[in-house]
Amino acid sequence: MIKQRSFPLIAASITVFLVASACKSKSLSSGSATPVSSPIQNSDLNSVSFKIQELGRQNVKEGEEVTWLATHESSAGMARFQIRLVLRTPGGDSPFTISTGSFISEPDSQYSEFLRQVAKALEAKNIKVRKSKTSRLDFTVAILGQNLSRGSGGDTLAGSFTSEPRGDWVATKVFVADDAGEFFLNLNSKEAKGEISIKDSGYGDIVLRELSRVF
Repeated sequence: MIKQRSFPLIAASITVFLVASACKSKSLSSGSATPVSSPIQNSDLNSVSFKIQELGRQNVKEGEEVTWLATHESSAGMARFQIRLVLRTPGGDSPFTISTGSFISEPDSQYSEFLRQVAKALEAKNIKVRKSKTSRLDFTVAILGQNLSRGSGGDTLAGSFTSEPRGDWVATKVFVADDAGEFFLNLNSKEAKGEISIKDSGYGDIVLRELSRVF
């Protein structure tokens, strides 16, 4: 179950992250300094991509619950899992909102290669697969922005997205293991694309251990 008391701490950390991203974007655009890579890194080295298919949307008390079927194909077989997020509309002047989500495993899926690629992308070093398996992993998620496009614009969200011009990406930051592990999860229903990307290499081991419970 998601710990509601952790929401204020998560909100504070997201505010600091967004302010830092905005300051970095402004400093790069106002001078001639060499560009610095963003934490999310729009690079295949620190990101694992997969296909998604939107299965449905329904209104719930907290907002709009969206479910996607994700598939990742490799030589080891196909990994299939559901992603479920409750999309909320930010209130006031805040560009983000705190919500909930879950990963749900699908039967007859091959997750070994998918987890190996995730471990590499998140720079996990001490890989220990969790023995306590579950079919559903619930998590807290910060919805950093919706209707985003990838690239530079009037603002910078989640490192490589902007709201100007509008697009079809939903950018989020996921918190697992009682908020001890973080990573980016970005989804685009129109392009049928999803990705898991690194937030910080220090979270790699924790995130992988949690994901290995459901995958």
